[in-house]
Amino acid sequence: MNLNFGIAGTIVEKISGKRFDIYQHDNILQYLSIGESEVATFNPATIQTASNLGVIYVGQSGKWVE
Repeated sequence: MNLNFGIAGTIVEKISGKRFDIYQHDNILQYLSIGESEVATFNPATIQTASNLGVIYVGQSGKWVE
């Protein structure tokens, strides 16, 4: 379903010559002041604590719950 985002990321990597997470940090997140350490990242290996992760919701009985 999200195939287009994978293709877009691959195009960014091909054109920039950088991995997608490094490109995003260097060219987008850093300028928004949210690219510091674990605040925002596209690389799960750089996350130091799980407390800042988004909540994962699941469907139960037709409703979305935490």
